Amino acid sequence: MYGVEIMTEFQLCHRIKELMSGFDKPWFIAGGWAIDLHIGQKTREHKDIEIAVFRQDQRM
Repeated sequence: MYGVEIMTEFQLCHRIKELMSGFDKPWFIAGGWAIDLHIGQKTREHKDIEIAVFRQDQRM
């Protein structure tokens, strides 16, 4: 489980997860944040967050 310090750093990612919870197709966080989430620590400052959706799921 992440400590309080890391949870604060990842707060935006957790908010994105909440916002996307109603989306019924696969999606994922990509780019730098994906790496940081995988290793469990923030490696650098991020200016954005990339959310990826498979091409076939982009049109509904």
